Amino acid sequence: MLPESFSLAQKPVRHLALRRMLAVLLTAAALPAMAADVGNWWFYVTNDRVADIQELLNEGADPNLRTADGQLSAIQAVREGSWGVFDALTGDARIDLNAENSLGETALMYAALEGQEQRVNRLIERGAKVVKLGWTPLHYAAAGGHTRIAALLLDQGALPNAPAYDGVTPLMMAMRANSHDTVQLLLDRGADPEAQTSAGKSVVDFAAERGHRRLARALSDLIAERRAARPTGQ
Repeated sequence: MLPESFSLAQKPVRHLALRRMLAVLLTAAALPAMAADVGNWWFYVTNDRVADIQELLNEGADPNLRTADGQLSAIQAVREGSWGVFDALTGDARIDLNAENSLGETALMYAALEGQEQRVNRLIERGAKVVKLGWTPLHYAAAGGHTRIAALLLDQGALPNAPAYDGVTPLMMAMRANSHDTVQLLLDRGADPEAQTSAGKSVVDFAAERGHRRLARALSDLIAERRAARPTGQ
């Protein structure tokens, strides 16, 4: 323990090395505050200025920054079509890939919605969760009619009958998108064609209300066949 009379100011020569060390420590302590100054972050995100974003990240900027209304930087990049910035953000070791915006959406969900198969693969490899409560990446892949991504998510453990908070299933989203291949994939993987939302809306309704009559009729026929094949009383 230093004596109470100890003072760097009183012993400038003898303790010069210690003074320098203290200066380094004080500078290091100030770094987080300096990193908080992100300058034109949102301009860079909007305009896919990858080098500028990377420079800020290298200086300590947080890849998990949110807009004033709570939107995640990575999702905002997708909304702006700034895929280079998206890659820089999601490739940063400090990013929380399972962070959600105010709607419960994640970066993986947006990549799935946009049909970015390689990016979906990369996000999963880096720890993005395939299974979650509410809306899931599989819902979003189905909504975009991206069959290969839906298959990838199912292979990684996605639940074919996962209900969103109102009971909407991935199959309903595929029907709404009129994606015959995705519908077939989900049915093959165990999706329930007779599921209903909490409001009583059927899977067939999701296609019919969009005018996808052929798909609605095909699923109606499948349901009728399955019901006819069931033992009496079931």
